[in-house]
Amino acid sequence: MKIVVIRPRGVIAPHVVHGYCNGFTALGHQVLQLELENGFKKQGLELVREFGPDFVFCYGLTGFIPTGNADGQKGGLFRMLGIPLVMAHYDNPFFILTGEIVKELQNYPKYYYSFIWDEYLLELFTRSGLPNGYSTLLATDPELFYPQGIPPEPQTLSFVGRINLDKMGLDGLQPLVKKFAETVIETKIDRFEVPLLDICLQALELSSYSEIKQLFINDPVGFWTNVYCQILHVQGSNRYRYAILNCIEETPIHLYGTNNWEKSNIILHDNVPYGKELAAVYQKYAVNLNLSSFQLETSVNNRVFDVFASGGFVLSDYKREMEKVFPDHWQEITFRNLEELGNKGEYYLSHPKQRDELIAELYQHVTKYHTYKNRVEEIIDVMIRNLEISKDGIEGTKIMNQESPKKQEYRGAFNAGLLDLIPSGVGKFLEVGCADGLFGEYLLKEGLAHEVVGLEINPGTAAIAAGRLSKVHCGNAEELKLPYSDEYFDCLIYGDVLEHLREPGKLLEEHLRYLKPGGYVVCSIPNIRNLFIILHLLSGNWTYASWGILDKTHLRFFTRKEIIKMISGLGLSIEIIAPSLRGGEWYTKMYGPEYVTEDFIKLYNELLQLRLKNEDISGQLKTLFPAVDFSQDESIELFAAQMLVKARKA
Repeated sequence: MKIVVIRPRGVIAPHVVHGYCNGFTALGHQVLQLELENGFKKQGLELVREFGPDFVFCYGLTGFIPTGNADGQKGGLFRMLGIPLVMAHYDNPFFILTGEIVKELQNYPKYYYSFIWDEYLLELFTRSGLPNGYSTLLATDPELFYPQGIPPEPQTLSFVGRINLDKMGLDGLQPLVKKFAETVIETKIDRFEVPLLDICLQALELSSYSEIKQLFINDPVGFWTNVYCQILHVQGSNRYRYAILNCIEETPIHLYGTNNWEKSNIILHDNVPYGKELAAVYQKYAVNLNLSSFQLETSVNNRVFDVFASGGFVLSDYKREMEKVFPDHWQEITFRNLEELGNKGEYYLSHPKQRDELIAELYQHVTKYHTYKNRVEEIIDVMIRNLEISKDGIEGTKIMNQESPKKQEYRGAFNAGLLDLIPSGVGKFLEVGCADGLFGEYLLKEGLAHEVVGLEINPGTAAIAAGRLSKVHCGNAEELKLPYSDEYFDCLIYGDVLEHLREPGKLLEEHLRYLKPGGYVVCSIPNIRNLFIILHLLSGNWTYASWGILDKTHLRFFTRKEIIKMISGLGLSIEIIAPSLRGGEWYTKMYGPEYVTEDFIKLYNELLQLRLKNEDISGQLKTLFPAVDFSQDESIELFAAQMLVKARKA
């Protein structure tokens, strides 16, 4: 696959993205890295277009670039270029999800994929109605974190992370906000295994905090940014770390990144750069403490991976996902309270043999299962499923060579390609051109629908459908007046129908009144921009058949671009428009050997297989059609018998 990677700024983020770049490359993918420090300039845009990526990868929302076009449309740049954006969220995504971004993600789900490192936040992300949320974790980069043969100093602790003693108070806050913050932070310090948001939500149920609860409900962005992030996360993490470390007496604690703490057992060190120097620090001390920031509800930060990858030992505050990361040893290396910290800390400081045995085992575990190469494999697997591209970059759309039934013999058959487009969690369907009702019956039997209403022009097949569907209306769909209230249906289905109508756009527009806001239109439409049809025409032929692309009952003809014009022109947002491919032999079944030569089948199949391997076939197409320049994305259209479309009403 081809992947554009946006290089971010920051302390840790650049190293995370560097690890991903190495992972993509190690697995054989092509990577184009781009800097956005001074904005996305024309040169970068040209590089992206020339590279032709399958998707763009970024840290957080660094790759979300608001823009507009000449038609006045606004949105994310890469979406408007037709390129999906994969966002790895290793910070709380709600800190940066503005209303405009949320709307963009919801309106154009096929272009946005959010990989979230905290399952608690992922659940909240999904419950908030945001699409395509997937689980991921942080990881380690073995290029930076590896054993350097440094023996640990006996009876020593270390903690790497800033603690600002000058900002321990909550001065300057409104009294109500200060009281709320004090309540939440103190509760979290006492019960640090409990997710911070759980504590917040419990506090918000108190009548004394009703104003803050209203902020959370009515202005969630304001709550997340101003209360949760700036106060609870930043100030709370500071106070939490201080409270834990301040309880440790006598044992030397080496602090890196904190410069104003005077305590007899505290040894201060300058901040150490992330990478090999930090790996040396992790090996230098007997026990490294991990005190997670408050934004980690249930997940694990990168320190636990980096320490074990470096050959060091870490004792971490408990997070639920430690059980998933270290299924065999999470109880040994976590603490839920100060008593457990004291007991386990003393044990590992005084039992180097047992500590070293754990280090050896967890080093193997982390370097095998928790590198950025592992995370890349997880992301690629998800994107394969969503982009219909196989692991080798091969187009995953099925090549369907089965003989389609003749139009007048549709009994007992339906377009199975439409099944992948049926939305889940909806109930009422209108199927226009339902034939014998087999498709709608399948939806009902499989629990995908609880009501399917069919429209069918043929009285014989309509009678059969009536025994399968909830209700069937017999007649010409362009003339029927439907007895349903506005916004009654959740989904409208047009399987191989629109091409038979005099004015398909007008019918769609009329039927949209019956579709609920947020409802879907699903359809399959023959593709006239097909390689066989084009060569057939250039040979002087426009021969109709009893079925297929040139079915003799077709009144209208469409290309992918014309489908987009019709659907988008009705105010619908297209979420999927996918080619339904056919091999060369399929055309023989449609027309017979007198029209489909062996030379054509050989040429067609060779080009199709090259395109399926994502190889460039523009040269071969230029030889066939000197006056036309086909882009790589466009070329797949030449092998499609149909376009499968899923669109959403605003």
